[in-house]
Amino acid sequence: MPQLDFSIIFTQIFWLCILFSFFYFILVFYLLPNFLVSLKLRKFILEENSVKLSSVSSSIFENKNLFKKNINSQLESLYVNFESIDSSLKNSQNFSCNNIDSKLIKSTSQVILFCDSIIFKNICFYPKVFTVLK
Repeated sequence: MPQLDFSIIFTQIFWLCILFSFFYFILVFYLLPNFLVSLKLRKFILEENSVKLSSVSSSIFENKNLFKKNINSQLESLYVNFESIDSSLKNSQNFSCNNIDSKLIKSTSQVILFCDSIIFKNICFYPKVFTVLK
């Protein structure tokens, strides 16, 4: 058997060591560093994206809370204005405040506060001046 011949074993072992060392150096000094750079880059990109996402989500959350506060303050001021109009109409000497007027003001305030446009379109508004002149 020529594979077991003592004269060629040394050359076979020599070339085996050369080839394994060649593959080892290619693997260790070329392929693995590129692979590790790719993994580190992916990790860095993921971390950066998560940081950006958290900052954007926190800013969105803050803007949402600010918007809610502004809306609530505006609605509260509308409610106070309607209450003042209602009380001024009740206390007014020139016009007598009927139950229908107070109901109309309350319904209008509820419609504006809760933004129900269908109900709001069905309410007919006439100035009191025209009703007094009739």
